[in-house]
Amino acid sequence: MGNCQATEVPSAEEVVVTTPPKSKDDQEETSTRSPAPSMEVDSTPPPAPEVVAAVPEVDAAAGDATASAPAEADAPAEPAAEAEVKPVVHETRFGVLLEKFNACKIRDASGTITDIDMAKFFEACDLYRDMLSKLGSAAGMVLNDITSNLKKAQVVYEEAPADRATFSGYLKGGSVVGCTWLLRGVDFFLTMVYLMFTSNTGSPGVEAYKQTLMQYHGWAGEAEISVAEFRSFHRIGETGTNFWDLMFLEGRRKEELCIKASQTRVPRWVKHCVSLELPCFAAWENAPPPYAGG
Repeated sequence: MGNCQATEVPSAEEVVVTTPPKSKDDQEETSTRSPAPSMEVDSTPPPAPEVVAAVPEVDAAAGDATASAPAEADAPAEPAAEAEVKPVVHETRFGVLLEKFNACKIRDASGTITDIDMAKFFEACDLYRDMLSKLGSAAGMVLNDITSNLKKAQVVYEEAPADRATFSGYLKGGSVVGCTWLLRGVDFFLTMVYLMFTSNTGSPGVEAYKQTLMQYHGWAGEAEISVAEFRSFHRIGETGTNFWDLMFLEGRRKEELCIKASQTRVPRWVKHCVSLELPCFAAWENAPPPYAGG
């Protein structure tokens, strides 16, 4: 029993002996570390702010990085700006004309058309007049008539552009005869273009005249139109092939041209929407017409 205890004791002592050196090492390490922190504690006040100062520097750097991050995030907005700058390419000049007439529309918050921008309207009419001039001498009479009425309408507008900036203001101003016949002349030409692709009649110019201008000329006005002028309407329809060669790019198809021509019939839309919004225009349009083509 004693031997067993003796053997157990040394083993215990050995265990104890083995542990103390470790604890001594630990104590030595702690002792060496303890004075160091104590010395550091004394010296920490000066370096402590340095450490704190270093931290904000890192924060500032991080802040700069984060500040630059949104700038980089804003960078992708450039493609959107490029998309806005891209010009709209139209297959035909009728596409340009349609765009200009659509730009005349003034809408309220609900999207309802309330008025017409006269400056943009005259710009669209001027392009229309230029397109009509491509028909050559066959459209001479109609072109001269429209050019004259366009100038008359513009003179009335330029007398008070601020008060007559819209169609409603224009109607309250001076003479509206020029604008009346300007709309009727544009209606005639675009009706003729539409009939060139949708009707089997041999004379779309004469048919367009019957559908548009004849009702305003009346019997007296109709009698004033000479045979040569009716032939001119007929020639306008016959020169359609050359006209399209001048007006359209390659790859044109009859169906597409027909759609574009029908979409460009803006003067009727102008008269219709204005007559709905402005009763005075409806009364003016239904009034007895002045002299033919005046």
